[in-house]
Amino acid sequence: MGKFTNTCAGCLRPTDTGFGLVGEAEWLVAGLMQMMPEGQAIAMVERLAQDEYGCDPGCVPPIDMEVIVRACAGCAGETFELGLLANVEPGPPSYRQPDESRFRMGPAQTA
Repeated sequence: MGKFTNTCAGCLRPTDTGFGLVGEAEWLVAGLMQMMPEGQAIAMVERLAQDEYGCDPGCVPPIDMEVIVRACAGCAGETFELGLLANVEPGPPSYRQPDESRFRMGPAQTA
């Protein structure tokens, strides 16, 4: 199997565009499900929780997580505005979980 670096998270085609998501794990999964199957979205968030936040397998942190999602226009559709993922300011558009849609009680907390 080949490497899939710099490819769209939805279709695996090469792309240099994407967007950011910031929120609780469940909210990230819901956002990712707009462009990929549920199982793939869950696996992506679980991997992020393990690799970037040091969580045990199957666990997620009780704080907001941040992820940059590489996506092509076809997979992002009209749901997400895309930006170039080059090292330029201000970076890609980012979507933050609204406080009223939180699964856990209390204000947003980040690492």
